[in-house]
Amino acid sequence: SSDLWFKCDMVNSYLLRALSKPNSVSIDKLKGMPVELICKAHIPKVLFCLYTTAMITSAPRLAILTVAALSSSLMSSTAFSNTFSQLSLSASEEGNITRSLDSAGELNSQIFRVEYTHGKLVQLNVDNSLTLSGLVSASKYDDFEGFDQLRWGGSLSYIHKSGFGPYAPKLGFDLSFSHSELEGDARDNNLVTASFSYQKRISAAWLFNGGVEHQISRADSLPADPNTLALIYDDPSQRQPGEIYDFEATTLFTTLEYAFENGVLLSADYRYTDGVIISTTKHPTLHLYKISEAVYSDSAFSEGWYAYQIEANTSAWSLGASLPTGTDSSINISYSLYNIDGSEHSNYENDIVAVSFVHNF
Repeated sequence: SSDLWFKCDMVNSYLLRALSKPNSVSIDKLKGMPVELICKAHIPKVLFCLYTTAMITSAPRLAILTVAALSSSLMSSTAFSNTFSQLSLSASEEGNITRSLDSAGELNSQIFRVEYTHGKLVQLNVDNSLTLSGLVSASKYDDFEGFDQLRWGGSLSYIHKSGFGPYAPKLGFDLSFSHSELEGDARDNNLVTASFSYQKRISAAWLFNGGVEHQISRADSLPADPNTLALIYDDPSQRQPGEIYDFEATTLFTTLEYAFENGVLLSADYRYTDGVIISTTKHPTLHLYKISEAVYSDSAFSEGWYAYQIEANTSAWSLGASLPTGTDSSINISYSLYNIDGSEHSNYENDIVAVSFVHNF
């Protein structure tokens, strides 16, 4: 739970500081911390031994000074790490999977997804950590198999803690890459995402996070599409490219979380994206063709559907709840609402309701 990790963060801060600067830490602040809490914290075994010794002897400060004198030179230059794995099973319903502007083209679908992540967290020193991970996921769309997706990728996350204690702010940098495979070639894409974030714990219960994210998506070159060329209406100069997943987008985001003592976590999230939207229609018009950045026959459907990319600003609001079902697992529920403001007054909404089960190994 967040309360557990809050306490672990505090224990880590005091113990790591004790090793590097013994005189700067009061051992009284560590008294009363249960031994099992240290087992949950991502700290080396020598710190656990140090903590246990300090708690059971009559001279805890002497224990810290003795162990610190023997190990501070080693610990100050050696990083330690933890491996982790996570399995997520989710079911969701999306109200407008085609992102269509007209009601006739709006289609809703149930989506089932399984995702597995494996990685390693490396604690570089007291204030800096690095996380490397890889993932693979598969998504199944009920009644619309053309949207079924296989995705794999990897990520790197660096976090710097600016200060001492659990209330010190954290600065983060994340870099990730993913490749998605769908039916046909039009929707296959490679996505690179880079983000900077600022995180601050306001209290033991409240946590704030905000930042900026930039995405670059690239798709393979596609052959000329005779169905799309027919939309030019005898004006070849109006021809648009077919790579609908070639785009860049920038997002501003903010999240506020509240953690209860029983481990329940509530969250509210807002994201504003300046980028594009990929939509699908059965009724293409010359006007729609002209305002699009790219147009191609949508490979997610058999015939008669066209996918197009238009510039758009998207506002997304999300509410979520995480309910612990055990020490290493939880059930997560979320609702997201998207308001898309496309070019030439092409506006529409979309919403997603999702339930997932997450287990950490």
